[in-house]
Amino acid sequence: MVADSTKYLAFLAAAEGGSLSAAGQELGYTPSGVIRLVNSLESELGLTLLKRSARGVRPTSEGQRLLPLARQIVSAHARAAQLAGRLKGVDEGKLTVGTKHSMAAIWLPHIAVAFRKKHPNVDMRVEEGGTSQILNLLEEGRVDCALLTSKAPGYNWLPLQKVALVAWLPPQHPYADAAKVPVQAFAGAPFVRTHLETMMDSDRYLHAHKVTPDVKLTSADSFTTYAMVEAGLGASLNVEPMTRSWTGNVAVVPVDPPYSLEFGVAYADEGLSPAAAEFIALAKDLKKRWLG
Repeated sequence: MVADSTKYLAFLAAAEGGSLSAAGQELGYTPSGVIRLVNSLESELGLTLLKRSARGVRPTSEGQRLLPLARQIVSAHARAAQLAGRLKGVDEGKLTVGTKHSMAAIWLPHIAVAFRKKHPNVDMRVEEGGTSQILNLLEEGRVDCALLTSKAPGYNWLPLQKVALVAWLPPQHPYADAAKVPVQAFAGAPFVRTHLETMMDSDRYLHAHKVTPDVKLTSADSFTTYAMVEAGLGASLNVEPMTRSWTGNVAVVPVDPPYSLEFGVAYADEGLSPAAAEFIALAKDLKKRWLG
């Protein structure tokens, strides 16, 4: 027997958010309404799925094991509803895109604008994070597709663009006016690191050349890193397109040897929602028009 997907949705919202109130706000129910839905699901399955305490709720061991299947049920129901809407000529549904922070500032706005023009009634959501975090969301089915800077094993890959890693240098840096900056210039030198995950693309570049900078400050936000570089706290590394729309007294200089990343979209072979398929089609179209 398969329960109403709304009950699974309530269970997921409570389990992932850790709060009945937050789950209610997300789904448009009162906390007691969420409790009734979860209690009904527990009764149908004969399992206790959530453990309640003064600090909120969390899944029991049985609930934890049910989470992946619950996500599949909710996702399948959403895809069916989207397809049914398309067949009836109604354009609605939800699209959730996972994106690495750097991708969010470069490709995503252009694809999102094109998608919104064609599908104004589809609820589009964005989940940002580091590569490992976004891959986990993709694996769990919590995002429909993911914009990343490298291929994701086990997923289809739509390459969009190769971009160069560049140095961000304060105005007084010895290489601020140079045509390129050698990687050895970062050895032992003041450095501002953007830390979104254990191993960033800039870390891989430095590690490959056995260079260890003197990290003076770590930030979870690229613009904060940029501001700290401008203030003279140190140099940094990031992808070239990131600063195209930023203004500031920071020198953007190519690194030597050069290092490039491939931006693209990762998506599953099966179970792609109509909205996600349209998003990927628009990404392909933009790539063709921009890059040929």
